[in-house]
Amino acid sequence: MRRRFTGVELSQSSLDLTRQRFAVYGLTGNFVLCNAERLSGHVKHYHFDLVYSFGVIHHSPDQRAIVEEIRKAVRADGEFRCMLYAKESWKDIMIEAGFD
Repeated sequence: MRRRFTGVELSQSSLDLTRQRFAVYGLTGNFVLCNAERLSGHVKHYHFDLVYSFGVIHHSPDQRAIVEEIRKAVRADGEFRCMLYAKESWKDIMIEAGFD
């Protein structure tokens, strides 16, 4: 099975850093600069097997729009996996302790 990566980022500098890291490790990917609140205007509809978001969506002023856009991007039999930070979570403790 051939796996392909598409990364979506709001920040050009973060997207550039991701491209550099991929190059260092000899990886390939598709990189999209866009606001996830308007994701469907930048990626194919019902194309992705997995959409994974780690600690990002809760920073948006319109989280519902992002989730609705993700629903347009993921296949009917695909998955959407999302992690959101919570105060007093293990991730918050690690960040406060400097282990980020």
